[in-house]
Amino acid sequence: MTHKELFHTSMIVALLAAAFSTVFRSTSMSSFGVVNSCARPRYTVRTLSYDPLIQHIENFVTPQEAQHLLQIAQPKFQRSRAIGTDGRSVAAQERTSSTAFLSSDDPIVQCIRSRASEFQGYVDLGMMEDLQVTRYLEGQQYTNHYDWAANPAARNQTTNRETTFFAVLDVECSNCGTRFPKVSVDWSAEDQRWCGFVDYVSSKGIPKASGPDEYEITAGAFSDRALFNQTLDSWQSLSHGFVRATPYDGSGPQKLFAGGLFEIAAFHQVHCLTSILEDFGLLAAGVPKDQLPGYNAGVTLTWEEHKAHCFNYVRQALMCFADSTAEGHIEGDPHRVADHGVMHVCNDFDALLAWSRQPERALPKSWRITD
Repeated sequence: MTHKELFHTSMIVALLAAAFSTVFRSTSMSSFGVVNSCARPRYTVRTLSYDPLIQHIENFVTPQEAQHLLQIAQPKFQRSRAIGTDGRSVAAQERTSSTAFLSSDDPIVQCIRSRASEFQGYVDLGMMEDLQVTRYLEGQQYTNHYDWAANPAARNQTTNRETTFFAVLDVECSNCGTRFPKVSVDWSAEDQRWCGFVDYVSSKGIPKASGPDEYEITAGAFSDRALFNQTLDSWQSLSHGFVRATPYDGSGPQKLFAGGLFEIAAFHQVHCLTSILEDFGLLAAGVPKDQLPGYNAGVTLTWEEHKAHCFNYVRQALMCFADSTAEGHIEGDPHRVADHGVMHVCNDFDALLAWSRQPERALPKSWRITD
């Protein structure tokens, strides 16, 4: 299978370029003259959010310019670095892409940088970082992060970034793109023409219509064995578990399981919660612990060790995502927390599940995965 690639071009302007900066600007006015000799494509600007300001700029980089950037970037790609707000390196799995820094001496690079400067009111080119191209192969990512640093000096920056441009140069993928998890827009109230520019289904911060929760467990399930089994089956269908890496170049820190397999964290978490639910329901029904389905099924862990692992793993996942949504009480009961009808910022679990079930990632039916 051919690798699917997503390229981003990133142009970054430092806060020093603001009008209140007292730093001497070494770039002369003649440095802006390149604007006049460059192509001036007609581009359309659409504002998605005013606070923070997020704009979609169509045709800011021309197709010819994109091809040129791809060509000169190809031999320069190196593993992307991720630096925390305190200047320390971030865990490798947080950012798994490759980046190429392009020389500002290239005429096309000069044109794009000058265009970005002009767009922002002729920001000093000397205050802009070098243009870079980032490549994402299948499964690669840069997890949620801030470009803003609490201590810029720790990142060898004089001050913080003011703006960032991203231009998609080449893309052949599904369920990919840039997301802003803390920006919520009620797209149902917006003009439907936004459908051509915003992924309604998989974008974070975009409401997704929700109907009845087919996976919800009710109190009655703990006294009705048939209902309990039905609920358990539905939960087990959510945990696709392992997927085949097709292919995996070994660039990440993860070590493959036998057969070229990875376990997806979200499915591992659901598996653990399902295991806890199954045992809780059976224990509540009076089934002795040593007769539970998983009591003697462990390969490397005892039943007690496996349950301890699952409790810890689910706890760690909750702490990792640290959902900061504010919840009030439900209508008509001031003592009960509203667990329905509250907007949360989510990843798209349905898209992840569908991705894992694609033929090239599904496990052979003859394979059996044990706990």
